Amino acid sequence: RGDLCCPSKQGLTSVCPLSFGIFLRSFVVFSFNEAPEESRSCPCFPGHRYLDLNPTAPHVLQVMLLYTSPGLLPLLADVVEEVFRVLDGYTAEHTAPFLSILHSLVSAVQRWMPLLEKSSANSVDDDADPTDDASQQQGAASPAAAAGVDADAGDEDDMPEPRLAKDDGKPPLAPFEDLVAKCLERSRHFLSHRSARVRLLALDLVGRAVPCLSHRHDALLPLAHKLWKPLKARFEDEELVVTVQALRVLPTVVEACGTFLKKRVISELFPRLALTIQRLRTRAKEQKSQTAGFSQGQKLQEQALRALIAMCQPLELQGSDVENVLTACQPYLKDTEPEALQHAARELMLALSQLDTDLVWYHLVCLNSQAAMESDSSWGMAPGPEFVVPKLPEPDASYAASVTLLMAQVKR
Repeated sequence: RGDLCCPSKQGLTSVCPLSFGIFLRSFVVFSFNEAPEESRSCPCFPGHRYLDLNPTAPHVLQVMLLYTSPGLLPLLADVVEEVFRVLDGYTAEHTAPFLSILHSLVSAVQRWMPLLEKSSANSVDDDADPTDDASQQQGAASPAAAAGVDADAGDEDDMPEPRLAKDDGKPPLAPFEDLVAKCLERSRHFLSHRSARVRLLALDLVGRAVPCLSHRHDALLPLAHKLWKPLKARFEDEELVVTVQALRVLPTVVEACGTFLKKRVISELFPRLALTIQRLRTRAKEQKSQTAGFSQGQKLQEQALRALIAMCQPLELQGSDVENVLTACQPYLKDTEPEALQHAARELMLALSQLDTDLVWYHLVCLNSQAAMESDSSWGMAPGPEFVVPKLPEPDASYAASVTLLMAQVKR
């Protein structure tokens, strides 16, 4: 019932945890699972599932996650497993409702992160055993026993192979982190779904799940490796709205993973993205529509520039990488481009100037008027009277406004 979840009423947060757990389990059994054998043989239930009888069941669970507290998470383990199981067996028409449950779960965990991290830290402190040091010293005194080898064994041929302890010194994942990791791993299968709605939902799930694991690279980086191939394919999606969403998610993944994805982003993604942007710019020039500022093509171009701004620092671009990005964003500095794209391009140039000021300044000088440089000393280009202004390419007046603003800001 929707009134149970209304925050203005008593709500689910005040219900007894045991009763609520029984309710959740019954809810899943009678809403998601297949009909019992006796029902399948009945002519009234010709192979139907309970979901067909309760089509709003996923929505009820989403509302529960929206209005409850982190205390609900321990009760959701079985529920999530049931959702995983039915996702594997259901047809495409039921994928979106069940994937929406995982999306709501990850969104709830993201919303509860401060409380969950605090609770996890307190539980680790409470579980600390003062006898751990003595146990470690005893184990260190007997390395053979720690490796699973009997120290009294005389024949080496009869000795079993040593058991390698799977202990890398890192604590195990907290329950909520393990839950998010499972949802993230499952979402990669739906990034290539035939439905654009499901692809968008999976992308948004990835964007919400990755920050929850950003401080646990031991769990996040293997998942990022698995996610990269289906995620990369979405940048050439037939639906531009999916590509725009992928560009929104990419900076979040890169920021959480650091330089782990640097080589892949630069070598595999940047060239494809540059070609896509160039194609869209050419198409926009040919159409010259009055509604160009509201088209998906312009939104994609703007989001691509925004994504580059967000990824400059995490990827630690330098040298030729900065040069390639400068060359790609340079056409958007023209006054003939939409104002939103000009503004995004200027922000990208400023972000790149923090990585390589000299290279950005050189590009701006090449775009600036040769005559203005020779007559106006405010540009600060001539270090002395013996300095000879180099011969630069012919300037383009359409860059004047953006270049003037950028050179003033870079000089500061």
